[in-house]
Amino acid sequence: MTDAVIVSTARTGLGKSYRGALNNTHSVDMAGFVIEEAVKRAGIDPALVEDVILGATFHEGAQGKNMARLAAIRGGLPVTTAGMSLNRFCSSGLQSIAIAAQRVVSERSRLSSPVALSPSACARTTRSTCSTAPTSGS
Repeated sequence: MTDAVIVSTARTGLGKSYRGALNNTHSVDMAGFVIEEAVKRAGIDPALVEDVILGATFHEGAQGKNMARLAAIRGGLPVTTAGMSLNRFCSSGLQSIAIAAQRVVSERSRLSSPVALSPSACARTTRSTCSTAPTSGS
């Protein structure tokens, strides 16, 4: 059986949601910085990453579409890297890590990159339902 291991981590800075210094930074840019840094810290060729699994809340408005795919490209991964975005609210980060581990173990995927974002990027549109706490695994 293949083991799944975490070889590198990186995270975004914490902000004060809609009032903070990062409130105008697009969520795809933030995720892209995290991906780029995690790959750099792992010391691997970006072409080895087969899939980016991004967990974040409220994939709507400016952070709609497939954030994982856009963040992968923004993070310097090749256009051949796939992306999957998921929303499990507070457990988005944990779920992205679990899915990546399952893929490595069951499908013998070489390398998946789970990414989790804080829901603060959505605070500008739906403040009443967003939390400023980072998601699990971020």
